Amino acid sequence: MSNSTNSPRILLHFIRATLAILLMLGISGCIPQVYEYYRPDYPGGENHISGKCNGPKDTVLIPYHGIFFDIRITGQDNFSIYFRIPEGMTAQLKSDMAELVIHSARHDSKQTIKLIPVSKLFLQSATQSMRGGSRKRSFLWLEKDWYETYPFKAEQEPMIEGDSVILILPDIYINGVAFPGLQVPFRKDRSLEFDALNC
Repeated sequence: MSNSTNSPRILLHFIRATLAILLMLGISGCIPQVYEYYRPDYPGGENHISGKCNGPKDTVLIPYHGIFFDIRITGQDNFSIYFRIPEGMTAQLKSDMAELVIHSARHDSKQTIKLIPVSKLFLQSATQSMRGGSRKRSFLWLEKDWYETYPFKAEQEPMIEGDSVILILPDIYINGVAFPGLQVPFRKDRSLEFDALNC
């Protein structure tokens, strides 16, 4: 049998398979989504998703001198920094001002960001001392360490348009010792994800 006879059959099988997959996704409540986001590129950091369902790995967990940073500059919950402080540790930012260095093909720019606590329950300002705490949390058969968490956001959400971004955090005191602020690079990327309709 010639290739010209097989080609329409192969195409028909491909179309049927594609329609079957789309139908199954529709029945299961999933839809394909293309996300444009900034992917963290920090060496030694652990990238993970920020949303409760699927999505791109737009958040990075960074260990730093005994404490942890969870950082995202765009995404489902926009700009956020979570300080995760273990038992016996303290951390304190020297300043409440961070900086974004944005690079694009046309030009480079800088934005200054004022960091503020998400909740005033534990901190009134970003430069107050953060005290650590640790305990175990169980989910199904998994047990994980949980550390005292202090979430911060930008006072005014930054407008980010560029190919890459470097977030420069203020210097920080950890157990009274001064350390330079983290410099976290991000790169613009796209991600195709299948999201549940009830997320």
